[in-house]
Amino acid sequence: MSDKPLEVGDLVKVVHSCCTPFVAGSPVFVISSFYQIPLGCTAQCIFCKRDITDNVMAWDGLASNERPGYPISWLKRIPPLDESEDVLTDEELSV
Repeated sequence: MSDKPLEVGDLVKVVHSCCTPFVAGSPVFVISSFYQIPLGCTAQCIFCKRDITDNVMAWDGLASNERPGYPISWLKRIPPLDESEDVLTDEELSV
């Protein structure tokens, strides 16, 4: 799997969160855009009220004022099938 930075259009999975309600409904999504939290400001979970320490958030296209996005440190990129290391080729399938 590649360690390249997340980009718009990447399929990602939420692998961490501050609380269960924060990720309800969107554990896997395609990144539609990024948002940088202004210097000196912090984002806060609308459910558990914990501060979110990341300054860059990824949006899923469904973002709203109530759920502004996901901290990028909570996400893991799901590689396209052509990049997967676990895909067997015809040669490996021969008996």
